[in-house]
Amino acid sequence: TLDHIRERRTTLTLTLTLTDRQTVRQTDKQTDRQTDSQTDSQTDRQTDYAGASRKCLERGGRMAMPRDRKEQEALADYVKSFFHPGNWPVWLGVNDLRSEGLYLFDDGTQVSYFQWRRHFLSSQPDGGKRENCVAMSSDDGDWWDHYCDRNMNYVCDFVLGVVQ
Repeated sequence: TLDHIRERRTTLTLTLTLTDRQTVRQTDKQTDRQTDSQTDSQTDRQTDYAGASRKCLERGGRMAMPRDRKEQEALADYVKSFFHPGNWPVWLGVNDLRSEGLYLFDDGTQVSYFQWRRHFLSSQPDGGKRENCVAMSSDDGDWWDHYCDRNMNYVCDFVLGVVQ
């Protein structure tokens, strides 16, 4: 379902996931205005980090950038529902390409909320200067650092237009 619409200020942002093309209509609870958007399938178009970012921009969006726990949980639930059962990582708009250990969103703002994988055998991030791009696992929503040239699915965010 497409019930994971997130509010940012007075506009809505739809986290685009990997479903067939369909129209979404949602009401902004703050203004009682309706919004429309369309989603497009990305499942057959795995690409590296730079390619994912470029493809989102070409479509008028940007890579998903969960900025807090609420956005992370909504995104994780949605990605999990698409790929269940199984674990297929998806690129997020997060990297430390500019400076090792300084994680930035694709829009250049510093990341303050993280959902790194924590496990006694394999905690993240663990790639040092080799793995600089961040993906989310579809089974539990945890973040992993990866080689940026690895081909994966990706998630784009699009700001919805207001329907009067």
